[in-house]
Amino acid sequence: MNNRFLLILSLCLLVCSCDDHKNRDYDRVCILYSVAKNSLNYDLREDVYDLSEVSAGAYVPYCNSHQAMVVVGHFKTPQGAFILNIYRNKSGQVVRDTTFYEDPTAKLTDPEVMRNILLQVKQKFPSQHYGMVLSSHGSGWIPAGKYNTPTDRESLLLYSFGQEVDESGSTEMDITDLPHGIPFHLDYMLFDACLMGNIETVYELKDVADQIGVSATEELTDGFDYLRLASRLLIPEKPSPTDVCKDYIEQYKARRGDERSACICLVETSALPELAAVCKELFAKYRQNLDKLNPDKVQRFFRPDGTSDHNWFFDMEDIARQAGMDASDFSRISGAIGRCIIYKDNTESFLPGLNGFKFEHFCGLGMYLQNCGLEEFDSFYKKLQWNKATDYVK
Repeated sequence: MNNRFLLILSLCLLVCSCDDHKNRDYDRVCILYSVAKNSLNYDLREDVYDLSEVSAGAYVPYCNSHQAMVVVGHFKTPQGAFILNIYRNKSGQVVRDTTFYEDPTAKLTDPEVMRNILLQVKQKFPSQHYGMVLSSHGSGWIPAGKYNTPTDRESLLLYSFGQEVDESGSTEMDITDLPHGIPFHLDYMLFDACLMGNIETVYELKDVADQIGVSATEELTDGFDYLRLASRLLIPEKPSPTDVCKDYIEQYKARRGDERSACICLVETSALPELAAVCKELFAKYRQNLDKLNPDKVQRFFRPDGTSDHNWFFDMEDIARQAGMDASDFSRISGAIGRCIIYKDNTESFLPGLNGFKFEHFCGLGMYLQNCGLEEFDSFYKKLQWNKATDYVK
């Protein structure tokens, strides 16, 4: 493993015959944003290695092509965050070229650092079409640092993606800061991270990317199929985030027991404003029913762990169903949700042997169940773009 990682970070594999790969416009650039300075360090290192494993079927673009597979990463090493370009030289050898190192103290969970390093990517790999895969820990719309410490009432922030752990402690990125960290529009944004599949998160990011791929539940550590990732996003005439999602769910459907646990959803962001408009009307109409809704009757996407019920992740459509919406209104909200969903799929259950649940319902997206969590969460929820658009939490 260590030898593999040293190869990935090596600067020695520079090939003169392909120097021109740094001085051209690219048709398409796929960026893996891997925040691995945490307990996922080993697994995320393996993901980066899989991207260049040609012998196992991975697609690596040639240096004279107009495609780029770029990794922005930060692992448990003395070096800072880096930009890594993975390509094949004219002889077909895989080259892993580290083109940039950030200051070792800089954190990829800092939106300013993210923005600056992605501007470096844009300068080195100019293109009209960028897509991103973001891989790390995640807790959806939950305040940074609060998923595992729900009784901590101090310094509540908003929403989190990523985690970096060092001697100073743990830091995460608030989802509301993430749009600031991305300095160009994305064709797609795929989260290989837990609990990002909720309406609150994708609505916050709707202006960042055309399509957003997310999981409403936790993810097992294997995550996406990185051997096939670049072939799905770089080879076709157009990138196919749908195929990335299909690869993800298929690998878990092929397993047994608790390892047969996954769900995935790909969202068309242009349809989200229509969903918000429908929801604003129906949330007002069924306000009393929503206030009294019993969470035990709603499809959940979380596992109670003894310290908190984590009552923040429920199926969006099932909330409407259990709130007693009449057939016409339920059809309206169900249809609006459906028009946002490009693709969705799930296994029959999620970690049933580890306090999990069955997927009785899965519309693709989760949602907060108001009056079901912490009062502080309700207060901050009112600041979110989704709540501003729908008046869900009064």
